[in-house]
Amino acid sequence: MTTNRNAVRKALIVAVREYWALVASKAFLLSLLLAPLLGGLAIIVAKNAKQPNDGGPKQVIVVDRSSVVEARLVEVGRSVGLQVIGEAPSAVDATRMMALGDLLRRGELLAVVDVGPATMNGGDGSEIVIYVENLASSTARWLEGLVSDAVQLERLSRAGIDDIRASALMKPIAIDARPPPGPEGELTDEAAMARFITPLIVIVVVFMAVMTTVTPLLQAVVEEKQQRISEVLLGALAPGQLMLGKLLGTMAAGLTVIVLYGMSGYAVAAQLGLTQSLSLLSLLIICSVALLAMAMYGSVFLALGSVANELKDAQSMLTPIVLLLSGPMMFMSIIVNDPNGSLATALSLFPFTAPLIMPLRLGLTQAVPTWQIPVSLVLALGTTVAVVWASGRVFRIGILSQGKMPTVRELGRWILYG
Repeated sequence: MTTNRNAVRKALIVAVREYWALVASKAFLLSLLLAPLLGGLAIIVAKNAKQPNDGGPKQVIVVDRSSVVEARLVEVGRSVGLQVIGEAPSAVDATRMMALGDLLRRGELLAVVDVGPATMNGGDGSEIVIYVENLASSTARWLEGLVSDAVQLERLSRAGIDDIRASALMKPIAIDARPPPGPEGELTDEAAMARFITPLIVIVVVFMAVMTTVTPLLQAVVEEKQQRISEVLLGALAPGQLMLGKLLGTMAAGLTVIVLYGMSGYAVAAQLGLTQSLSLLSLLIICSVALLAMAMYGSVFLALGSVANELKDAQSMLTPIVLLLSGPMMFMSIIVNDPNGSLATALSLFPFTAPLIMPLRLGLTQAVPTWQIPVSLVLALGTTVAVVWASGRVFRIGILSQGKMPTVRELGRWILYG
């Protein structure tokens, strides 16, 4: 019993030392402050963003093969400060299109609109082509709206509806989309939006908490091994105690990140009256899965650091591990659109991605099958225990090994046979 107590005490001493070494570092403090500053800056920039045509070229060339849309485009363009210039279709051949393309690339034109001959006969969207230099900008979508309005106004005019009535008929209808009312009553637009955005923020915070804590852990282990500090430490405690202490200190630092961000987020939500979108259960789930992720990936990073003689050796093996954690980000749009789909369900049950995807699904919808929540947590917990155990076997041998990096087969032999 006394031996066990001494082992735990030594591990806790290492954990406290690792915790303070991590949270007191300038890199940790900078990353802790940088994320909310960048987020606030992004919100300010988005609120003060200019219209797509502000500060850019004002001319739009129209090639009207229907012979009836150009006048409408000139009128609509004038209302938003654009100079719409028509060109005769017979004069726009391949050479002229190349010249107009050069003007677009040099920034002397905003767009070229090519109107098909069957546009007024109910043709589909392919009857009109808008050429712009940057398809990723919002200019194309903005111009699509202007051109669509011009065509619809002309169609309504030909149907005997004057412009005043046509404008009234085409006026956008205010429609709110929000979750169904629950025990707390009807949600406001702000609360509904907060309920949608909160899980997206959570997944970013958990990812940051993991990466800002376990990445320095890898570097620290490699440096201690290079400088033979680990050999000195192993003279006073066992390899398992050293690894456990480092892992606990890292998890405590990551939990500090989540708590600080959580308290700040709750304070902002309280000021905006949006605390109904947060619950104690969701906060507990977030902290639980974050701790599982930090234990799982932190132990892997410790094992990689123990077998590496230089940081570049560990980094070469680090890429697939980081991709495993960040991979679900690539499917974010699919998961958000269908949180109970097969892909979202599979990723929320897969132990290595569950810590990020299950909280996201729980925030997006209340229709997650009840059985999936404990199954996801049990699978993640079991995998974490297995990964920590396997990493401990590798750490025990690798921390004292020198020379070339072990192969995957050798690592497997260390795990199985010690």
